[in-house]
Amino acid sequence: MSLILLAYDLEVAETRFIDALQLSAVGIAVVFAALVAMQGLLVLLRRFSLTPAPVAEKTPTIQSPATQPTGIPPEIVAVISAAVVASLGTGARVTRIRIAAPSAGSAWSETGRREVQTSHHPRRRDS
Repeated sequence: MSLILLAYDLEVAETRFIDALQLSAVGIAVVFAALVAMQGLLVLLRRFSLTPAPVAEKTPTIQSPATQPTGIPPEIVAVISAAVVASLGTGARVTRIRIAAPSAGSAWSETGRREVQTSHHPRRRDS
C-alpha cells in the first residue's frame, strides 16, 4: 500500500511540476510579447513624430590663444605652449592663457595655495 501511495505522490508532484513549468513559460512569453509591442509602439511614435528635424547650427569659429585679444604677446604664448608640450607631451593643448590679477590675500593664503598647486603631479600623455 505504501508503494502505491509513493507512486501516486510522485505522479502528483510530476504533474504539479509540469504545470508550474507551463505557467512560467506562459508568463515569460507574455512579458516578452509586451516588451516587443512596446518597442514597436516606440518605433512608430518616433517615425510619425511631429517634431521637426534638428537644424544644423553653424559652429562658431574658435580663435587660437595666440590670436585672441588678451594682451599677451604671441611670443609669450608660444613659449608657454612649448613648455606645456615639453612637460606633458604632444597630446596636451593650451586652451586659455590669461593674466592673473594681483592677489590681495595674506602670505598665509598664498603659501597654502602654492602648496596645493605644487602637490599635483600631472601625468604625461604620450601620443
